[in-house]
Amino acid sequence: MSVKFIEISQDAACILENKNEDCSGVFTAGIQSCLIYIFKTTEADILIHDSGQLHIKGICNLVKKYGELKKLTVVYGAGLNNINQSRYPKLVKMLEIAPDNIDVKSSNYGVFSLCFDRETGIDLYPDNSVPAEVTPLPEKTKVETIIEINNFFLPVNAQSIPVDIQYINSSFTNSTKLKFPIKTLLKTVQEQPKYFFQNIAFLKKGHDHKLYDLPPAILNLANKYKVSKFMFRALTPLDREQQIQSFNEFVNR
Repeated sequence: MSVKFIEISQDAACILENKNEDCSGVFTAGIQSCLIYIFKTTEADILIHDSGQLHIKGICNLVKKYGELKKLTVVYGAGLNNINQSRYPKLVKMLEIAPDNIDVKSSNYGVFSLCFDRETGIDLYPDNSVPAEVTPLPEKTKVETIIEINNFFLPVNAQSIPVDIQYINSSFTNSTKLKFPIKTLLKTVQEQPKYFFQNIAFLKKGHDHKLYDLPPAILNLANKYKVSKFMFRALTPLDREQQIQSFNEFVNR
């Protein structure tokens, strides 16, 4: 085989058809509260990295396109939350797969990556370690930014994102797209003063990757308050005061 492992991101799928002799497996990182599904059908191996926001029926419909389902492997880590824990039993019920054909693997890692080898099975790596012989996802940082924005601006527990097929027919698809136009995203920003800093932090990241052009007023506020840090930590009382001031500057401009 010319490629050992190909990489996919969160909320994405890799389809390795039985006729595909170019690739022996799949790598994916950033697994915390997510679920990893590996479907072995009569026509393909399908790996899906599910944040919990993917549309369950869409997953089922995708799997059914590739013949009879022979085995399902589910992998999760220590960070699995209650909502995601309830998802794979629903998936099992919808696919009507027998318990003897389900393999559930858990890990004590809080954050980890996974390699699935079609011949030898699954290996887990702590802290997003990347093993050798992985072909990186093209434009990985840009793709991950699109997926972050798609997730962050969804209603809580929407579970409505279509599966992003990032690899099929022996090649990457380069098909990851924003779910919402910038006009809709900006409308959400105006409706959520409590999350103003976080919202404009994610939008600024998308602007930096040239996904859209943000209004100068938002860019100025994002830079003035250095909002990128709020993608990773909670606001202090002082931060919340500055957020109110910043939001008022934005809506009254």
